[in-house]
Amino acid sequence: MKTAFKVFIAILIVGLVLGIIGLAITGFDLNKFKSDPNSTKVEKQETLGSKSQITIDAENNEISFSVSSDDDIHITYYESDDYIVSYQADEEKIDISAQYKKRWLTWGVTKNHPITVSLPSAFNGSLDAQTNNGKISINSSGVVFSGITFTTNNGKISLDNVVCEGNIDVQSDNGEISFKNVEGKNLMADVNNGKVKGRNIKGDSIVFGTDNGEIDATDILSPHIELSSSNGNIKGTIIGNSDDYKAVLSVSLGNIKYNAQSMGSQTINPSAPKYIKAKTSMGSVDISFKEPPLG
Repeated sequence: MKTAFKVFIAILIVGLVLGIIGLAITGFDLNKFKSDPNSTKVEKQETLGSKSQITIDAENNEISFSVSSDDDIHITYYESDDYIVSYQADEEKIDISAQYKKRWLTWGVTKNHPITVSLPSAFNGSLDAQTNNGKISINSSGVVFSGITFTTNNGKISLDNVVCEGNIDVQSDNGEISFKNVEGKNLMADVNNGKVKGRNIKGDSIVFGTDNGEIDATDILSPHIELSSSNGNIKGTIIGNSDDYKAVLSVSLGNIKYNAQSMGSQTINPSAPKYIKAKTSMGSVDISFKEPPLG
C-alpha cells in the first residue's frame, strides 16, 4: 500500500513539474494553449453539375445542411494551423475532413467550428456526415435526396422537412434524435443514451431504438414499425386502422395501452398484413391510431 502511494505521489510531482515547464515555455500565457486562436473563415461555392455525393468527417464540429438561395452548393468552414481541413471536390462528389491537432495540456480544449452546407433544390444526391462531438441538423424543404447517413458520438441529430428516395440512417451515442416532416424509404434511428422523437413521418419501414430514453412518435405512416427502448416509455400515434396491423407488444416492467385498451404483453392480429412492434424493458407503451386525412 505504501509503495503504491509513493508511486502515485511521484507521478503527481512529475506531472506538476512538466506542467510548470510547459507554462514557462509559453511565458505563462494560457491563451497559447487554446486551439485555433486565429481561425480563418473559408467559403466555397461549387456548381451542382453532376455532383451526387457529399461526405463530411469532422472531429469536433456542428454540421448543418440547408437550402441555398441559388443553383449552387455553398459550404462554409473554418481552418487554422491547429485545425486542419481537407477539402476535395470533383464532378461527382465533395469530401470534407476536419481534424484538430492535439496539443499537450489542451486535450478537449477546442472551439466548436460549425460546418455549414447549403444545397440547391435540384440536388438529388446522398449525404454522409459524421462528427465525434457536435450536433447534426438538416432543414431541406424542396430537396429530394437519394440517401442520408448521420452519425455523432456526442450530440443531437435533427431532421426537418426532409424527403429522401432512399434510406435515412441516423445514430447518436449520446444525444436526442428528432424527425419532423420526414419521408424516406426506410427510416432508422439508433441512440445509446437519449430520446427519439418523430412528428409526421412516413416510410416503407420505421425503426427507432434507444438503450436509455423514451420514444415519442406521432403521425406515423408506415406498414412496418419497430419502436424499442431498454429503459424508457414508448408512445406512438399511427395513421391507419389497428385491424391492419399485427402488433407485438412487450413490457418487462410497466403498462401497455394499445388502441385505448389496457393489456399485458401479447401479440394482436397475427395474420394482419402490416406490422408494429413496441417493446421496452422498463417503461410503458402507449400506441394509438388515427384515421388518415381526407384527400
